[in-house]
Amino acid sequence: MKQIVALCLVTFLSMASSWARTGSCQNAWMKLTSSKEIKAEYKKLIGTCDRDLKRILGPMSKQSRSLSYRGAREEMFGSLDNVNGDVCSVYSKECIRTTSIPNHRVMNAEHTWPKSKGASKKPAVSDLHHIFPANSEVNSIRSSYPFCEVSNTKWTNNMSSLGTAPGIGTCFEPPIEHRGNVARAMFYFAVRYSQGIPSAQEKWLRKWHHDDPVDQAEKDRHSEILSIQGNSNPFIEQPGLVEVIEDF
Repeated sequence: MKQIVALCLVTFLSMASSWARTGSCQNAWMKLTSSKEIKAEYKKLIGTCDRDLKRILGPMSKQSRSLSYRGAREEMFGSLDNVNGDVCSVYSKECIRTTSIPNHRVMNAEHTWPKSKGASKKPAVSDLHHIFPANSEVNSIRSSYPFCEVSNTKWTNNMSSLGTAPGIGTCFEPPIEHRGNVARAMFYFAVRYSQGIPSAQEKWLRKWHHDDPVDQAEKDRHSEILSIQGNSNPFIEQPGLVEVIEDF
């Protein structure tokens, strides 16, 4: 009898949790649809939540043109992140003059989602939605550490920092103006390539997504990548979609 009661209690709690999640998701959709214009391709998703939404967004985000790794770097350094001949690091103040792939000891391609964590092969390794130019030394310091807001600093250049944070261990803190870009690149990669983001890191990414919303520069970069690869980052096009996914 006790076992039956316990089983019923577990079932009830599971259902209650599911109902709560569904209610939260529907509330998020109501808020999104009432305050923001929904692009046509996303209207069919209204009411879809969490795992179901991620399963749909993955194929929707698939690029029609997969670049070689060299091709991706040529695009990034030659035009995508090149402003009048200058390319600047996202993690530091350094800028270089170039029209092509620079010396890798000076500046290279930062994989926001580390190659060692699932971005080592095509098309992920050359997906411009999560690749940015970075000073080689700082990029090496970031390594494949998760993102966070550092509590105990081991290294800093007064823009980015490496240190530790509770519940996450050694981690990397990007500049304030790049944090939202990092968050949306990570969310994109998670749904596009069916990867998971640890909750200790996800909480920071969600915070940064809200604190550093999509700006015109990010929209312009996104539009150029769309023309190059033929795919979108849904969390740049419709930032509110983050709210209807409970767990990345």
